[in-house]
Amino acid sequence: MDLPSAEHPDKFYKVDPNTGTVLKTIPSPENNYIGGMDYVDGYLWYSQYYASQPSGRDVLIKMDTTGVTVDTIVTVGEQPMGVAFNGQFLWCAEDTGFGNTRQEIYEYDPVTGAYTGNFVRNPDNNPRDMAFDGQYFWLVGYHTTNSIIYQFDVSGGTPSIQVPVTSVNFGLTLIGQTSTAQLNVFNTGNAPLSIDSLHFSNNVFSSSTTFPVTIPPNDAAILELEFTPPAADLYSGTMTIYCNDPLSPTVDVSLTGKGMYPDPTISVTETSHDFGDVWVAQNGLKSWRLGLINQGLQNLEISDLETTLPVFYTTSPPLPFSINPDDTVDILVWFEPQDPISYQGNLLIHSNDPQTPILPVLLQGTGVGGPYNQGYQFWNYDVPLNPYRSSLQDKKVEGLKQMGDINGDGVNDVVISTINYMTIALNGASSGVADTFWVFNTGVDDNNTGSISLNGMFSAQKAIQIASDLNGDCKNDVVIGTNGGNEHVYAIDGVTGEEIWSFGDDINYDLGGFGAVDVKRDFTGDLIPDVVAVSSSNSQFAGHKSVYLFDGTDGTMLWQHYINVPGPASGYSVVSIGDVTGDHIPDVVAGYGGDGSTQFARGLNGANGTLLWEFTGTTSGAKEMLELPVPNETPDVIVADFWGDIFRVDGETGNQIWNTDVFGGVIQMNRLPDINGNGFDEILIASFSPTSQIFCLEGETGSVLWGMPTADYRSYGVAPLPDITGDGIFDGIAGDQIGNAYLFSGADGSIIQTFNFPYRVYTVNYIRSIDGNNSYDVLIGLGEVGAFGEGQAFCLSGGEGAPPYVYYGDADGDVQISQCDTRAVLKYLVGTGEADPAASDVTGNGDVSAYDGALILQRVAEIITCFPIDPNCSTLVTNPQTIEQSPLQEVTVTVPDTIMQADFDTLDLPIYVSDLTGEGVLSFDFSLAFDSTFVTATGVEIVGTIAEPMYIENKSEPGRIHIAAAWKDTLDGSGVLLYIRLVSGTSVGGTPLTLENFRFNEGTPMAITQNGFLQVGYLGTGEGQPDAPLRFALHQNYPNPFNPVTKISYQIARTEWVTLKVYDLLGQEIKTLVNEQKAAGNYRVQWDGTNNVGTPVASGVYIYRLKAGNFEQTRKMVLLR
Repeated sequence: MDLPSAEHPDKFYKVDPNTGTVLKTIPSPENNYIGGMDYVDGYLWYSQYYASQPSGRDVLIKMDTTGVTVDTIVTVGEQPMGVAFNGQFLWCAEDTGFGNTRQEIYEYDPVTGAYTGNFVRNPDNNPRDMAFDGQYFWLVGYHTTNSIIYQFDVSGGTPSIQVPVTSVNFGLTLIGQTSTAQLNVFNTGNAPLSIDSLHFSNNVFSSSTTFPVTIPPNDAAILELEFTPPAADLYSGTMTIYCNDPLSPTVDVSLTGKGMYPDPTISVTETSHDFGDVWVAQNGLKSWRLGLINQGLQNLEISDLETTLPVFYTTSPPLPFSINPDDTVDILVWFEPQDPISYQGNLLIHSNDPQTPILPVLLQGTGVGGPYNQGYQFWNYDVPLNPYRSSLQDKKVEGLKQMGDINGDGVNDVVISTINYMTIALNGASSGVADTFWVFNTGVDDNNTGSISLNGMFSAQKAIQIASDLNGDCKNDVVIGTNGGNEHVYAIDGVTGEEIWSFGDDINYDLGGFGAVDVKRDFTGDLIPDVVAVSSSNSQFAGHKSVYLFDGTDGTMLWQHYINVPGPASGYSVVSIGDVTGDHIPDVVAGYGGDGSTQFARGLNGANGTLLWEFTGTTSGAKEMLELPVPNETPDVIVADFWGDIFRVDGETGNQIWNTDVFGGVIQMNRLPDINGNGFDEILIASFSPTSQIFCLEGETGSVLWGMPTADYRSYGVAPLPDITGDGIFDGIAGDQIGNAYLFSGADGSIIQTFNFPYRVYTVNYIRSIDGNNSYDVLIGLGEVGAFGEGQAFCLSGGEGAPPYVYYGDADGDVQISQCDTRAVLKYLVGTGEADPAASDVTGNGDVSAYDGALILQRVAEIITCFPIDPNCSTLVTNPQTIEQSPLQEVTVTVPDTIMQADFDTLDLPIYVSDLTGEGVLSFDFSLAFDSTFVTATGVEIVGTIAEPMYIENKSEPGRIHIAAAWKDTLDGSGVLLYIRLVSGTSVGGTPLTLENFRFNEGTPMAITQNGFLQVGYLGTGEGQPDAPLRFALHQNYPNPFNPVTKISYQIARTEWVTLKVYDLLGQEIKTLVNEQKAAGNYRVQWDGTNNVGTPVASGVYIYRLKAGNFEQTRKMVLLR
């Protein structure tokens, strides 16, 4: 056969075997692509493995010696190659083809053309010609190197080994003991399979099977395997099976097993650690993750984690905790040096390991003292790979925000968001490499993969916001809007990183992404910030395409404003603004553009989302927006389009007030507090302006106040920075494309210092001083140029010499003003928490009061827009009457004389006030003193009282309870201000009840106090007391939990039929304690933990319910046997 081509078709040659002379030539009827042939009884059988038409492929052809085709057989497999005749049947070795058919050597009947059903395994992936020598077949295996000729016999059949399980794990095994496992081996061939031996690469593995093992065709056998570990370690090895399968003479099986001690046995991932250098100031911190391992077959109980020096400490699961056999629990070991010296100590791990009950781990580190000059690097962080995505990832830091202290170390923390779909909380007090608190991943599967960057546009900072508190823990939370294939709004717990709520479709990834979110204001009146979000259309110009308002606590959609326009709509910006409609509800402005179709800013009614106005002056849409407070008026809005035009727009009407062009794509805007004394904040602009500068625009007029030159025209971020130069004016931070970060003067734009980084400065921000001085510190986020760039975050010192900056109203130090600041003030007053006294004193009288907390609430509710300490406050107050004190009046506060039973009786003691109407009372704070021999105060109750809506805190101590309360609205009426919960002791006698330092607001109106007296005695179980209570009440049982008996007290305000019953958690009645008419009075009854027939009930939680007329109250108690 010749080489196939159009010019040289295949030919068949008859050759003299002695001389090599060509005796005859026959052109192939098929022209070319001949795979192999054999001469059979005067005919040639040959294979054709390819033809231009599919019908001509994959055939065996019978041809006479004149070149005429006599017969054709279609092959079972594809690309038939070698052909051989054994005297009865044709055999054909078939190569890989165009489909997924098997690659075997098949037997065909040349008379009928049928496949007989017999085949043998092809020994080679590249078979070529084949021949039969009268007893055996010979096959050529073609390779570019090491070509092989195979000899095989088909007359007696072929064994074929199959081992379905190719790995065996013996699990946990006691040291020196033997674990066993069974391995099934199958023979799928047509001849007996003989396994003659096993070989183990590791001698801890063995077999008890006797060899050889013979397996008949289509049968199976079991190999018995053994594992005997000599030590506590993980073992692995390979078992090789040797057999007579000609194609698979050896089969490898991987083996694993672990040796374990019989008793709980502790081990650690490392036995020592050097923290290196850690800065010393307020709270320089560095952590190390240590794994505690149980190498025993019994649970390991960790009872204590003790450090020999206080500069080392741990965070772990609550002690004691248990570690299962062969399990690992990670703990964090922290180093917080107090002085610039070297430290060396030990972590002592106490456990129930009988051999090592106390395991020491060596710890050392060095404190580095200040001063921490401007630019000193406190910490850095390399963005990791997202574990759910491929290894090639863009890790730019596109979101970078300060958040409040989430771990209780007194230092604010940091949250970043990256292009590779992760939002990450970092420890603000880190040293060296930043510690990670949590990671929230928005790229875990192909249906939900997206980051906060809308369509790859720069300045994604507006799509990540810090909410003061959404879930009631008075810790900052995080809200993000995502795009790409995710398209959600997520509210994230700032402490844990867990989802609080979300809005979006987890399956459909083409609804339109969210370009921005806003969490600054409360729209519902609950003093919790709500969430405004703006979204785009999908690829069909439909989908989300709306502005939304969500309830901040649970994500309930409060309204939706659909952008009902033809074509695409790209939602890039949204801001909440102060009320412009007069309904005392904030309003909203949303920006669309960048798609050449929908390009406008819309003002929306915050109550219902209806359209207030539409501004279309932006030629390329509204990419960036800011609220602009206006002295004595409702706020306006600053709107920036994509290509450099900046507009001031009237917040009420949408009319243009001014326009300035910075001649380049606007990337980010921020407000700079007023620098020229006209009451208007200025506007900082980062852009791609060819003039290569950061612009500062005058907020009132839009004129350029100054430009700060940059080395590259592409500036990605700009942020204000509390004064670091001492001139009383905020300064600023900016970054550019080639890795420069700038500190600049807010007064004139002059550069204070430039920091150089290896690649693009993508995001900038500031953080409250982490080293305890006056200077705010600097946050920098980097993104390497390119699709698979690195990402980093840095925290740098802002310097040492800044003047004190007080953010009035920010009592808890999270750089936000919220209802949590009021709670911090109240806790500070009663002694249960901390607050910044300077920031808390918003009246400026040098004293912190509950009235300060009330004014903070009014600021949150936007009843006022500034605090009295602000010298310009008189011109900015929305409702001045709420700040001005009422004319000097007197309010009487009375504690009544009362009686209660001894021996752990409970009493809600009312505190009465005369009429508060018109007195302007927003707050009160005081203490109640008593003799702790007879009574203890356990708390307060305000339900049904004048103080019911208020925020209230209290602290009980022997002989006294401290109380502070504040609210945003004035209190009205007379009667019970609040109740103080008292519990009697075992002593009989009396005590004065004395009001101390009672103060309404900051002393106005004046409080005239009238003290009371409490008599404690034994009046008989279940009998009413002389003084009738003012209300019905069911008190908490005492003691609780209890065993064997507990006492339940209750109050009846008037004669009623009374029932008091105990139920289990399924609602089944357990015991009736009271079922009779009762006169007004205080009562107590005892339950001994039995049911209605006197049988003791099991341990557990039980419910007890009081019914008296229309009154009903339920509480829980715990019985412990």
